Amino acid sequence: MGWLIGTAFLSYDILPKIDSLYKTGTKEFIITGHSQGGALSFLMTSWLYSLQKQNRLAVDIRFKTYCFAGPKVGNLYYAYDYEAMTQYGWAYNVVNSADWVPETMFSIQTPDDLNNTNPFTNSKQEIGKLPFPKDLVLKYLYNQMDAPVRKAEYRFQECLGKGLENYIKKAVPGFQPPSYFNSMAYVRVGNTIVLLADADYYKLFPDNSNTPFVHHLHPAYYYLAQKLPATSPSIAP
Repeated sequence: MGWLIGTAFLSYDILPKIDSLYKTGTKEFIITGHSQGGALSFLMTSWLYSLQKQNRLAVDIRFKTYCFAGPKVGNLYYAYDYEAMTQYGWAYNVVNSADWVPETMFSIQTPDDLNNTNPFTNSKQEIGKLPFPKDLVLKYLYNQMDAPVRKAEYRFQECLGKGLENYIKKAVPGFQPPSYFNSMAYVRVGNTIVLLADADYYKLFPDNSNTPFVHHLHPAYYYLAQKLPATSPSIAP
């Protein structure tokens, strides 16, 4: 929700800029951001493509997105939508494999996060049709797997959703919290360029619990980016 609010504030400046530049002939724009800026870049890209679909923004404008250290901003269905809109090389997220930020938000998946057609949709009803005592045993086993993740999902939503509302209200007077979507199944979004931390990297940037952003800041990303090959390596037959 915080990222969505940030995107909304940015839109007041960005949309008029795009409009004025388009009138002077500019039709190509780059959207980029690091860390929280990466999250905003995901959402801003989605919003601008949505405006084009609604014919509220010129359809011949081309956007290209580069996120750096972008966290997980939505569930699998958001990822499907974003990736379908930006296919064929129009959006990337550059990630240091040692960085913890792209691993957030916390992800909890339940059977409700699957597509409607799946083998778990009617699990309880099907278990109920089994003869005794098979039905009791399987119901117990199913609940042992299902109940903990639902409880964890609820607690995360209470803390990270409703628990943080008061802080947002103080920063944004008049803020009215929405009805939250009942899911915590956040996933990695978009085409990912992996900057793979190796032994040489850890010599320069060792793990340190006292500096949790050692792998997140620009020097670490810049160092690993320099090790990327200039072109795609050939694959031996």
